[in-house]
Amino acid sequence: MVTSAEDKKSDADEEAPKTPYLKTGLKVLLLVVVVTTPPVVAAVLWWPAATLITVIGVTVGMVGAAGRGFPAGIRLALIFAVAGAIATEVTNQPILATALVMVMSVLVALSAVKGASGPMMIAAVFIPYIIHAPAENVSITGEASSQMIYILSSFVALLLGGAYGAFVAVKLVKLPAAPTTPQLPSVPQATLVGILLALSTGAVTFVAMTWFPEVLWMWITLTIYILTRPTLELDFKKIRDRFLGTVLGVIFAVVIVDLVGFQSVFYILGVLFITAALTLSLLQKPYWIYAGLLTPAIVFFGSAGKDVDLVGGERVAFTAIGVVIALLIGLVTNLVVRAAGPWLEDRTTRGTEPAATADTA
Repeated sequence: MVTSAEDKKSDADEEAPKTPYLKTGLKVLLLVVVVTTPPVVAAVLWWPAATLITVIGVTVGMVGAAGRGFPAGIRLALIFAVAGAIATEVTNQPILATALVMVMSVLVALSAVKGASGPMMIAAVFIPYIIHAPAENVSITGEASSQMIYILSSFVALLLGGAYGAFVAVKLVKLPAAPTTPQLPSVPQATLVGILLALSTGAVTFVAMTWFPEVLWMWITLTIYILTRPTLELDFKKIRDRFLGTVLGVIFAVVIVDLVGFQSVFYILGVLFITAALTLSLLQKPYWIYAGLLTPAIVFFGSAGKDVDLVGGERVAFTAIGVVIALLIGLVTNLVVRAAGPWLEDRTTRGTEPAATADTA
């Protein structure tokens, strides 16, 4: 049978959309395996609690090096390793923990002047997570290490993880730079946002650690960081999509848990949903779909030994609180910028800033 050129074109058009999904999905799954294997090995051979903290370090190093080079990834990994080691020491000290979170918030805003707020934001996002749930201080022999050894181990795990992540981003996967926004903020504008970010995230940290230490309060700071960027625009669409995706994702996760019912498969489901979320994100699909797939993964990982409905409910409630705070920060910033008028406009740096590269849980 003779196949016409039009038939071939039609067949190609039908098959074309499938190829990017499969190809990108396999790449993402391979990346997940590459990223998680060394931390698992470290947990077996060195420190049983090293898996999660090392994966966090790898993630920060990858984001820091993506499109910026290995040295940039190492610099960010070093900053994060120092902050992360301090975070393990202040888990029961609300005032010091608040100060650390506020410092990271200021660094996020000021980094925007150089177009680096995206990578610094990822580092800042994880600090509240470490404060809330630091790695367990248990050596491979089953005994607790001294506090100094524990802090040093946290620093080494984060730094080595960050270095490995930078290597993966530059040498193995060759991750591209993030999309850019058309304009960098001025120093006064970034300073204003830094102050607002520091006050809001600091207040959340202090209140939560003082009166509600058991709740997953870091989802509030996560939402604030993701939605607040030191630019002149409010990203209302992203705010709407994040909340919509979170609600849908929680509903989806609860339904799946009711159907499956086995805690042992939660981590497998989490990896699969993260893979799907990152695949669609790389293919530039709507943000609410990405958030809707990422949220079940977060719920699955956070539900080990806990009530899934409670974890999901906290995720929705704290996302809503973070959305409100992010909106207030954006509104105050815009009001001040407009009131300042030409004074800020003359000091605005023209250039490009990488957009937020990931919504890390």
